Amino acid sequence: MTCQFNIWLTNSKNGFELFKTHFVDLNLGIEATCYRGNGGPRIVNGSYIGSFKWTKGVQGMLILFLKASLNSENENNGFLASIHGGPGSVASSLDYALDNRATWLNEIFGGGVNNYKPVNKLFNRFNPRRKWNGPITVQLTNRLLNSQDINIFLCGQTIIEEHHLQTLISSFDSQHPIGTPLPLAS
Repeated sequence: MTCQFNIWLTNSKNGFELFKTHFVDLNLGIEATCYRGNGGPRIVNGSYIGSFKWTKGVQGMLILFLKASLNSENENNGFLASIHGGPGSVASSLDYALDNRATWLNEIFGGGVNNYKPVNKLFNRFNPRRKWNGPITVQLTNRLLNSQDINIFLCGQTIIEEHHLQTLISSFDSQHPIGTPLPLAS
């Protein structure tokens, strides 16, 4: 595909934490690196640098990408992964962020560079803003990425083992407090 997305996680006393993302659109030469914390967006040596705070919306985005890196079965259906939920869920929070064009989404995906808008191509929403009864669904599409374009790093090591990815997904799943520590099986 034309894009690549790298996710860096660390294991802290509070559990697993997302601390850095790196998104590249190879066709357009757009590159965005985003770090957890505060600080406004800036351009350094031609690369876009942004920041994000840890929220349920970011948690929902992370779960989508972790699921997508694990599963390539849905790629022929037009999407890589999906999350569902009602009020207060990570799906609802991500839907809210997408609806309100949250700054952190633009910073993570390079939306501040030359009016570039990859977020519109990356995500599909069903029942946005819960207009109808039932859950919200947010899907990660395959328009810019496929599962092989997503790289997950934990403490500097690439995570490709299915059981490790499942452990990370469980850790960040809305069933658990954010970043609940779970031991990685070896």
